[in-house]
Amino acid sequence: MVQATLSKWIESPEIVNQNIIASSVIDRDRDKSTPHFMGVDIGLKSDGTAITVGHWVTELVGSNASRKLEIDLATVRYPRNENRAFFEIDEVAEWVCTIAKRYGIQAGLTDQYYGLTAVPIMHRKGFKNIEWEHFNRVLNLRVYTVLYGYLTNGMLRIPEFKVLTDELLSLEMDFEDQNIMAPVGGHDDLSDSLARMVYVAHNSRSVIKKG
Repeated sequence: MVQATLSKWIESPEIVNQNIIASSVIDRDRDKSTPHFMGVDIGLKSDGTAITVGHWVTELVGSNASRKLEIDLATVRYPRNENRAFFEIDEVAEWVCTIAKRYGIQAGLTDQYYGLTAVPIMHRKGFKNIEWEHFNRVLNLRVYTVLYGYLTNGMLRIPEFKVLTDELLSLEMDFEDQNIMAPVGGHDDLSDSLARMVYVAHNSRSVIKKG
C-alpha cells in the first residue's frame, strides 16, 4: 500500500489570521438588497451540514480602498450535537432556504452528493439560484485554489470564529493526488462551505467586471 504524501494545506497561521476581524465591526444593519453569496456542504449523519454566507464590501485603510469579501455567517450543524442519529434531507433543505431568504442570496453552490436531492427541494421552494455541481478532485482543487488566493492576499474579512479558523489550519493536502482533505478524525464541512461561497462570489465578480 502506497503511503499518501500529506502536508499542511496552509503553511502558516498568519495566512488565515491576516483575514480575521473583530465580530463587532460587522455591519448587521446593512442594506439587505446587497448581493450575497452562499456555499453549502450537506452532511446528514457523521458529517455536518455547513453554510457560509458572504458579500462584497469596500474597505478603507487611510486613503486606499480595496474590495474584500466579508463573511456574514459561517455555521455548522452535527446530528450528534442535537442528540440525533441523522438529519432528514427535507429539513436540511428547509434550513438552507431559511438562511437564503434572510440574506437574499444571489447565488449559492453545493456538491452533488446530497445536492442532487436537496437542490430540487430548494428550487420548489423558490430558491432557484442555489445550484449543485459535480465536485471531482479537479473542481475541488480549483475551488480551494481560489480560496487560497483570497487568504494569502488578505481579501477576506472573517469574523472571529475559532471553529472555522482551526478547521482551515488543520486541512491537509495529498500532493500526489492533488486532494485537499480533513485530517483523520477531523472535519472539513465549514472549510468546504467557505471555499464554495468564495468561488461563487469570485465568479460573480468576474461576470460583473466583464459586463
